[in-house]
Amino acid sequence: MAVLTQPLNGRRAQPYHDMDFWSNPGDSVYRAAVGVRELQAYRNFRYCPGQFVTEFREDREQVTVRASESFAASRLVVAAGALGTTRIVLRSLKQYDTPVPLTCNAHTYIPCLLPGRLGKPAAARCHSLAQLTMIYDPTGDREHLVQGQLYSYGSLMLFRLLKESPLPLREGLRVMQALMPALAIWVVQHEDERSSEKYCQLRRVDGADRLEIVYRTSATENETQSRCEKRLARLLRQLGCWAFKRVHPGHGSSVHYASQFPITATDRPLTTELSGRLRGTRHVYLADGATHGYLPAKGLTFTMMANANRVGTHVLQSLS
Repeated sequence: MAVLTQPLNGRRAQPYHDMDFWSNPGDSVYRAAVGVRELQAYRNFRYCPGQFVTEFREDREQVTVRASESFAASRLVVAAGALGTTRIVLRSLKQYDTPVPLTCNAHTYIPCLLPGRLGKPAAARCHSLAQLTMIYDPTGDREHLVQGQLYSYGSLMLFRLLKESPLPLREGLRVMQALMPALAIWVVQHEDERSSEKYCQLRRVDGADRLEIVYRTSATENETQSRCEKRLARLLRQLGCWAFKRVHPGHGSSVHYASQFPITATDRPLTTELSGRLRGTRHVYLADGATHGYLPAKGLTFTMMANANRVGTHVLQSLS
């Protein structure tokens, strides 16, 4: 996890106050704002907040970006999040009603009771981030993994549990307060691959456009994921975690999206080269999840940051 255990470059160490979902004192947990502040120290960097980018236009020597105001550059790197990048690219290339792939991790919550924690006080010092990560290899080939992360419930709001309790409010509050140190949540994620039933396309409706998403999983996928989750629930008991049930929050809840303009070795429309350059353009590069043709179970944050750095390095070299 991108969290400091000791001070670094003006950022403070993790305070272990179990409020990381709500605050970030001292920037102990890395956020994009930390990187922006570091870049603002450079004279050749300009941050322009409040811009709504709609499209780009390219001529022989430069790229013009249309937003709340216009910007011109010799190179453009788009990293607006996979879905944001998809809208910008399809609109800019006039590729309406053209389906592009979409992958998104299946996401399941498994709330658990830890009997060994019953009657014990909550830890005085802890963080709210993942406490444990589990990798399950159901096929034994290290290729199709399932990933789970354990979170304590301490930093989350009690009202979420109270509305699920059959007890009156006052009694329910007392019971939940006693149970909270013994509650945990496993967040289980599965891999996702491209298929003809998973795609998005930009539609033009009444002079405006909207990104239409179609995402249908197969019976085989659903059966495989359910079988893995049942197996995980049995394995969790060996760790002293007794699962209540499995909660499926629905497609898209993982907020991990990818694969719209995948990197490919073959020259095909609406794909990217290994350098990150969008095919069909001269000077436009993509540097986010839209270029990843596959989503593993584990979130790709660090991988995408490393890839963006690689693309940026290539762009810098092309300028020199």
